[in-house]
Amino acid sequence: MRESAIEQDMTEEFTALAEQIEGSRAPSRLLDCRTWLLVGAQLGHPFSLKGCEPILPAEIVQGRWFGSALDKYPEDVDGVAHSWRVPLFTASRDAAAMLFIDVGHVLWQPVGKTPSCATETEGGWSDYSSGHCAATAMTAAALRAWPLRPTWSHERKLATRRTAT
Repeated sequence: MRESAIEQDMTEEFTALAEQIEGSRAPSRLLDCRTWLLVGAQLGHPFSLKGCEPILPAEIVQGRWFGSALDKYPEDVDGVAHSWRVPLFTASRDAAAMLFIDVGHVLWQPVGKTPSCATETEGGWSDYSSGHCAATAMTAAALRAWPLRPTWSHERKLATRRTAT
């Protein structure tokens, strides 16, 4: 029973973030950071002064781990994101594509413009940022699919063990 409660909580967290991203009207470093908090443990790399890869959220950079730095410096989300090299999920299709690496069985296909990706004009909807539209749609789709990944059950078991101790 405990495992299914954790699974449901995590699925709800991913879904809620996907909905926020779908409702965004511009790229957001805060949403990028919130995405990285959820997926960075699986996609990040250990801290290296020479590297340029995104850093694991649990790595200590400038005396703090990622979540702690976001809490301490809410006015400097851009700086915190830069320090951990957080990918630009809501602005870059390439960064958003990173999220599909482990999903495997989910295919993303654009389904057209939506109000969150376009501005209303007299003649209908006009796209104001096609890169942002694709990036937000891809990021939201990947977050919704993340709990369906084949490795998800293994991660759930680890989370259950951690909370039980």
